[in-house]
Amino acid sequence: MAVETVLGEVAHGGHVVARIDGKVTFVTGGLPGERVEVEVTERGKRFDRGHVTSVLEAHAERVTPPCPIAGLCGGCDWQHAGPGLQRELKRRVVAEQLQRLAGIEWDGEVEEVGPVWHWRTRMHYRVADGEPGLLAARSHTVVPLPEEGCRIAVTPRPEVPAGASELRVVDAASGHEEFVPGKAGGRVITERADGRDHRLAADGFWQVHPRAADVLVDAVVRSLQPGEGERAVDLYCGVGLFAGALA
Repeated sequence: MAVETVLGEVAHGGHVVARIDGKVTFVTGGLPGERVEVEVTERGKRFDRGHVTSVLEAHAERVTPPCPIAGLCGGCDWQHAGPGLQRELKRRVVAEQLQRLAGIEWDGEVEEVGPVWHWRTRMHYRVADGEPGLLAARSHTVVPLPEEGCRIAVTPRPEVPAGASELRVVDAASGHEEFVPGKAGGRVITERADGRDHRLAADGFWQVHPRAADVLVDAVVRSLQPGEGERAVDLYCGVGLFAGALA
C-alpha cells in the first residue's frame, strides 16, 4: 500500500530520504521536496526502503527519463532529473559525506565530463531468453534492454554467444573485448592516460568513463604541485595511475 509523504534531502546511491511513520525510509524515483506516494519495498531494523509510485507535486526540474527502462534497471539513478539538478544532487552527496565522515566543509562544484551518452566502457550484461539485459535494482530480475540498447554504454547492445547467461563488455583504448565473467582467458588490454599506456587484465579495474583517468590525474597533480625530491605514497594504486604521473 502506497503512503503519501514529502521527500527530504538526497542520500548516497540515488535515494532521497523520507520519514514514514517516524522511520527513515530511503526512496528511489523521487526528488527532494516532492510530495509523492511511496510503496515501502523493504523493511529493516534501522531503516526501510521504498520507491515512488506516484508524483503528486513535482520538482520544477523533474523531466521524463530519456531511457524507457530508467527506474526499472539498476543503472542510472537520476534520469528523472534535469542535467543541472543531477549535478547539484551529486554535489550535495559529496558535501554531506565529507562533512559527516571527515568534518570537512566543502562548497565545490560537480562538473560535467562529456559525452552524456555512450560513454560507459565497462558493462556487465545478463541474458534472458537469449537477449542481453541489466539487473533490476537490488534484484536478480533481468530487465530486457530497449530496442536501442543501453544509452550510456559504448556498446549498447552486444551479440550474446549461444548458451551464455552473462556477458562482460570492455571498450578499451586498445580495442573491444567481450567475454563471459571469470573467463577472460588471461587477456591483456591497454588503456591510455596522461600520455602513458597502462597494461591490465581485461577483467581488471579501470575507470569506466573514457575521460575519467585523465581528469583525475590532472586534479591530483594540480592540487599537489609535486616538486623534485618529494615523496608520495599511492595507496591502493592498481596499475599505478597516480604514481606514474607523480614520478
